[in-house]
Amino acid sequence: MWKIRAYLAPDKFIDLGDVRSLSPGWSTFNPSGICRIEFPFESADLKNKGFARYRLILSNMNSYNFFVEAAKNILSNSTEIKGLWFLGKLPDGKSVCGFKIGKTITPIASVLGKEYNGFSTVGWKPGVLHGAPISTIVRE
Repeated sequence: MWKIRAYLAPDKFIDLGDVRSLSPGWSTFNPSGICRIEFPFESADLKNKGFARYRLILSNMNSYNFFVEAAKNILSNSTEIKGLWFLGKLPDGKSVCGFKIGKTITPIASVLGKEYNGFSTVGWKPGVLHGAPISTIVRE
């Protein structure tokens, strides 16, 4: 849990570091092409008053991006994670989809260059197209 799994081929994957760490590995990860990324996580289950396991899946994208949105409290010198952003550039090359996982799960649908609160992002990794794009979260 808390690690991104990047599939480089249908049966070949690499697990990156803990996304809550100072260096989860995305910035130094240089794949020739990603088929899909998956991220397992737990979130509140309001129906059963507990937690449930989920899996975020992005697949068949032109490119992929991940980053942590954080805020630093000046008074206490502490840092709070506001959201984990998982993005995929659609095959049309003009659109971005994905999710922000924070206190709530927010779907992202934007034009390229405005995907992060109206601003562009850096750190895109090349994708491999082999079917229809998938951007979903499933309950496990």
